[in-house]
Amino acid sequence: MDFHGHINLQDNQMRKMALSSETDFPSSPVVGRFVFKDFTLYMCVELNGAIPIWIPITNTINTYKHEQSVAAVEWVVKHNLTSTHPIVQIYDENNQLIIPDSIRRIGLKEVQITFSTAITGKVVVLSGGDEIPADGIGILAPDSHSYVTSFTSQTTVVAKHNLGYYPITRVFVGGVETAPQDVVHDSIFQTTITFASAQTGVARFV
Repeated sequence: MDFHGHINLQDNQMRKMALSSETDFPSSPVVGRFVFKDFTLYMCVELNGAIPIWIPITNTINTYKHEQSVAAVEWVVKHNLTSTHPIVQIYDENNQLIIPDSIRRIGLKEVQITFSTAITGKVVVLSGGDEIPADGIGILAPDSHSYVTSFTSQTTVVAKHNLGYYPITRVFVGGVETAPQDVVHDSIFQTTITFASAQTGVARFV
């Protein structure tokens, strides 16, 4: 198509595009299609030139909302998201986004927010993908599109995750993320992890 002149793209349909939330994946996958399901964005890709599969391209997001009804220069928000890198958004009583003087993480479950003057408002804390449990060993229980398995004194861990794609594999030994000797995706439903010596820990497949 030839076009001569000016095109106004400021109010085109692509800018207005929004994905509706789905309760399940389409029965007939189409390569290149996006689906928004369970607060996660998925894309359909072709596996080995034959099998269309859905892969997550965003993390699951957990949220916590805090209402600060008493004016104060320091807010301590106990969000309990067990996150090393929470995202903190602060709003005044008119729901306008504001920037505090400082935000400091206290452990894995609290943040301290400081202002120059005492104010009221609300805080939204978001977290996703980096959660670890209170005991510091391994990671949290699996969600709808991840799989977690524990292992004890093993050099080889065979995990039947049944995710339907080659997942990102994270291994934790003694609460510390560790690189195993080898990670082999036997199929889109199973992964084998090998260590140089027997290890005890947890593996998560996302």
